[in-house]
Amino acid sequence: MHDYVHKYPDLRIGGALVGSDGKSIEIYRIKKNGPSLRSACGDTIGDEVLRELLGGVNEDVFTQLFSISHDEITEGGAALLDSEGELGAALFGAGTGLTTLNAVLAKLDSRAGELFKPSASKPLVNADLARYRDLTARVKETSQSAVEVERLNKTMRTAEGNQTAKDAELKNVSSALSRTTRVRRSKVLVFKRRDAIDELAGLELQGSRVDAQIPALLTAASDVRFQSTTATAGLEADLAALNRKLDELVVDEQLLAQSSNINALTEEIGTLRVNYKDLPGLNKQVGDLERALAGLVRRLPEGCRRDTTDMPQLTDVEISSVRRLVTSRDRLEPALETAHVARTESERLLASDEANFSALREPANVVNLAAAVARIRQEGQLEAGIATLRAEADGLVATISATLASIGLRSAPRDADAMPIPDGASVHDADSAVTVARNDLVTAANELDRLRSERATADDELQSLIRRADPPSSAELETERSRRDDGWQLVRAAWLGPTTASEGVEAWTAGEALDVAYEASVASADSVADRLLGDAQSVEKRALLERLITGSAESILAQEGIVAERHKGLDAATERWDALWARLSIEAGDRKAMDNLLTKANTAAASAARLRGLDERLAAQQTIVEASRSDLRSLLAEAGDTPDEQLTLAALLDRAESHCAQAGRDREARTIAEKAVAAASKAVNGAAGKLEGIEKELAEWLTEWTEALVPLGLSADTKASDVSDLLDTIADVDMKSADLDEKRRRVAGIERRNNEILDDLAAVRARLSHLGLGDDAATSVISGLKERLDAAVKIRTQRGTLEKERDEKVTAMDSTRGTLVRAETDIRQLVEQSNLADEDALRSAVTRTERATELESLVAQWDDELLEAAGVPVEQVESEVDELVDADLDALIDELSGQRDALDEERTEITLSVGALRNQLAEIDESHEAALAAEKAQATLAELSDHADEYIRVVLAKQILEREIEAYRERNQGPILGKASELFERLTLHRYTGIETDTDRKGKVVLQAKTANGSLIEVSRLSTGTRDQLYLALRLAALEHFAAAGQSVPLLLDDLFVHFDDERTQAGLRVLDELSSTVQVLLFTHHERVAEQAMKAIDAPRLTVLQLGTHV
Repeated sequence: MHDYVHKYPDLRIGGALVGSDGKSIEIYRIKKNGPSLRSACGDTIGDEVLRELLGGVNEDVFTQLFSISHDEITEGGAALLDSEGELGAALFGAGTGLTTLNAVLAKLDSRAGELFKPSASKPLVNADLARYRDLTARVKETSQSAVEVERLNKTMRTAEGNQTAKDAELKNVSSALSRTTRVRRSKVLVFKRRDAIDELAGLELQGSRVDAQIPALLTAASDVRFQSTTATAGLEADLAALNRKLDELVVDEQLLAQSSNINALTEEIGTLRVNYKDLPGLNKQVGDLERALAGLVRRLPEGCRRDTTDMPQLTDVEISSVRRLVTSRDRLEPALETAHVARTESERLLASDEANFSALREPANVVNLAAAVARIRQEGQLEAGIATLRAEADGLVATISATLASIGLRSAPRDADAMPIPDGASVHDADSAVTVARNDLVTAANELDRLRSERATADDELQSLIRRADPPSSAELETERSRRDDGWQLVRAAWLGPTTASEGVEAWTAGEALDVAYEASVASADSVADRLLGDAQSVEKRALLERLITGSAESILAQEGIVAERHKGLDAATERWDALWARLSIEAGDRKAMDNLLTKANTAAASAARLRGLDERLAAQQTIVEASRSDLRSLLAEAGDTPDEQLTLAALLDRAESHCAQAGRDREARTIAEKAVAAASKAVNGAAGKLEGIEKELAEWLTEWTEALVPLGLSADTKASDVSDLLDTIADVDMKSADLDEKRRRVAGIERRNNEILDDLAAVRARLSHLGLGDDAATSVISGLKERLDAAVKIRTQRGTLEKERDEKVTAMDSTRGTLVRAETDIRQLVEQSNLADEDALRSAVTRTERATELESLVAQWDDELLEAAGVPVEQVESEVDELVDADLDALIDELSGQRDALDEERTEITLSVGALRNQLAEIDESHEAALAAEKAQATLAELSDHADEYIRVVLAKQILEREIEAYRERNQGPILGKASELFERLTLHRYTGIETDTDRKGKVVLQAKTANGSLIEVSRLSTGTRDQLYLALRLAALEHFAAAGQSVPLLLDDLFVHFDDERTQAGLRVLDELSSTVQVLLFTHHERVAEQAMKAIDAPRLTVLQLGTHV
């Protein structure tokens, strides 16, 4: 490739295209409108130049066959799924790049179903046939005789007269029924309306009406007056009750003035009661503590330090130091005894461990022996492996022998792959030649039989034509047509004229009816014409048959020569087939049997190669075993052991491992003993040091103990328990002394608080002397004052509430009385406005006015209802009601309904009869309807012909495509499928080991993927990615097969590995590298990673990477 740096409009990208014959041309592509491919000198390069260099491949074929994109792989995988892995469709689609093959077949099949289906009605051909039959029947139906027309006209006139009479009669009955029904529906409303009008007239005589707004104003004023009167009476009663309650309530203002002091005393009641309760007990506790404290002081030693009150005077530090020393003495004495015992025991254990260590033996040196055992063990079960290999080899010998015997071949098992077994391609070619020759012979023989059968059929038809009777003469035809025309004139005259000469009719009909005689004349003339036409056709057919017989003789002779040639071709193909198997000294059978033989022979050959490999592995394994046995015997001798020469390698390994294990146990025992001696020695040293430390600590304690007992007035030999008792006594003295001081302070405080409360109570009693408080206990007096205060507060609150309520009632009464006066004034004004005497007269007038208004509204409503229900004016309804006032309306309606239904049924029958007669007369139109139906029949026949032709083309196209697919499978199954199987294994990283074929339940040959464990998986069970890889393998295999035939055309690939992972991408790149040995491969991608992997997977001299104008 060449790169140039130009402006975009002048950019030229070029390359050299070399044909398979060595001819080359430089091509450049320019970025301009119009033809973009130019030669080195700038001339336009046409498609014919490229087609010549590409072996006759045009642009469409190149795009379809020699370019593969990721989308095509995806569509191809989906096509494999749609066809359920059918082998022919898969190979044809991969070979041609047609991923829509299944869709094309389905479309053809669907169109064929749309055109024709046996025993169906909707397909176009079926519908055309049905419509053609209907139209031809229509032609016959629309041709009727003159007599029939006259009869139909007469019947029609009678039926129309009956129809008119029934219509009039039905109209009268329906009108009477409607009027009676209207009367029954309106009768009640009419009478109610009349009563309302009469009542209105009576109201007008009683007096005049009032204005429309007066009733509402009177009602409103009356309601206000009633409500005001009622409210005034209630308010007066409420005010009297409130005044009585206020007179009963008296407030003590002096007591209320002392409310804060009384409340404060009330809060102190609880304190006073607790103080009176606690004070005696506290005084008793003070006396008890004084006596107990005196007894404790007497128990102290004479030398104990004391204060001015004769209480012990020791600091907390001094007491804490004494207690610590007591605790230390209790710890040190047992520890000293324990340390003596521990030192003695550790010295005894050290002596025992040293004796045990001296009794152990030195371990043997087995380092080299252990290394040899580990190495030999790592090599595996050598002797067991030898036995397995020998058993496998024996099995292969038996299998190969049995396989060869089953197909009649003789060979040593290890030389089975040296037999002259023909390859699959030769077998396929030879068998295909036999099949083609046999098919050609059958086709030629069938054609010869067909020619002979046609010759015999033509002879029979010719003899039949010769034996037929002579045809009628033209004069006979003219006579019959003349009689038919005379009859037509008589019939036409009978239709058009009032009378017809009876003599002429009698003479022509010979006593028969005119219509019968005319029909007979027409049939006779048509019969003679049909006979003449049949004779003419027979003459023409006879000439055609004679020419056919003459030509068929020549065709039969030529076809007999072709059959003889086909026999020779079959014999040659059969000899070629037999020659393939003669080298094996076996008799050739059919393809299936020989494929079976070939499969078994190839299996035996592969097994032979595998058997020789097993022999080599056995020899190598045996050599390793003998070397290992020699090494072990030598090393065991170094360890002081002399094994038997006949021991197996496994026995020697067990013996060596036993020596190694014993040496290990000896080393472990000495290590454990050394650790025990060291631990015992360490324990002796630790026990001695601990004993020394305890003795030193005890001497220091004695010095500190003597100093600490001085403030207590005790000597150093005092027992620790006595010291502890003394400390407890001192602590008890301190505690009781503090408790005594606290109790004394509490007693003084209680007495002081009680006196303060009593003083406050005396002050309140002096200010409330009018209450006459007695000399009861202070708590009782305070509680009584609180109760009187609460009662006074309650009375004051109640009085305030009642006074407020009384003021509100007075205000409400003033307002109500004003409203009452205004309501009475409004009523007087209404009476005066209406020019009436008093309020009672006004109320009577209002009642008359409201009733009259209600009656007028009802009358208007009933008028509307009568008009809506009857559909006629009210006056007409009243007149009809008066006419039928005494009639039984229900019985009359039932009678009229029965008459109407009966007349309606009779009229319907007459109407149907008239309609049928009119249809028959309309259909009788010899000059128009029959011709129109015949024209439509011919048009339908033309559509039928077009649809039938299309159906034949569609069916033939589907059959031809299926035959081509099958032929492609027969020609390419062997080489393409074998290569695809290899590519599929590599593309799937050996997860699948190949592609197999099988026959499904429908008898179709389908593809199956073979897994690494030998199982077969249908295409429908493969993942989407695996199906894509299967299609790619088939596609590349087909292209490689095409290139092997001498058609080397560059292959264009577009983002082929866009959804492949790194491992599968590298596998695919290696496959393309192998393919590039046959054809040039151009891979386009926008993924940098693909280019990097290509540089790793493909050798540098075989790879060129072009990227963004750079040349790598």
